[in-house]
Amino acid sequence: MITPAKFIAFLLLFAAISMGAFAQTIGEKPSPRLLDGLSPEAIMSLANSWGMKSDENKVTIWTSSRAFNFQFADGAKTVIAMPDGRMVVSIAPFIMKTHPCSGHYPSTCRPRSAPTGAR
Repeated sequence: MITPAKFIAFLLLFAAISMGAFAQTIGEKPSPRLLDGLSPEAIMSLANSWGMKSDENKVTIWTSSRAFNFQFADGAKTVIAMPDGRMVVSIAPFIMKTHPCSGHYPSTCRPRSAPTGAR
């Protein structure tokens, strides 16, 4: 069982890792080099950050439960497998209905509930 203290510790660790990923990429265009040495959590944060600006930076990103996939503006492709025993799980809140999804596309998927806020 995860205690509230462990959950908060995980969130703080995730935030620290994410901030490192964002600081590393300030002012730089997305490229495979920026993914080197990052943890899965930092890669997911970076994928979400790049995905929100995909029209601007021309990167296509998709995840499956086992890997992160990137296609960059210059055509370069990078696949980063998840470590053994780890997997990506994407959860999107919905209001009335949802859709089946075997992979998540941070570069094109926009939550339906984002404009309405949490209820």
